[in-house]
Amino acid sequence: MPWKVKQGAAGCKGYAVVKEGTNELVGCHDSETKAKAQMRALYASEVEKANPCWDGYEMVGWKNKGGKKVPNCVPKSTKKLFTFARRKNG
Repeated sequence: MPWKVKQGAAGCKGYAVVKEGTNELVGCHDSETKAKAQMRALYASEVEKANPCWDGYEMVGWKNKGGKKVPNCVPKSTKKLFTFARRKNG
């Protein structure tokens, strides 16, 4: 379930974390940093609940697609190469 940070949401004077599409209030924070931290925790909990990738694929973070955050699924054999490249270049 995607979420977003929104100012001026009903029932929140600060930075609200709301569900996209329904604008249901999930949390209200006094800073944007705290709201984004809650959003990261929500995304992490969603990943733990279900494997969003097809068989033979693993998730290696998130990517933006069509303006939305979606799981970045890569073939399992590619993940090892991706991790090695990040360590070497990072």
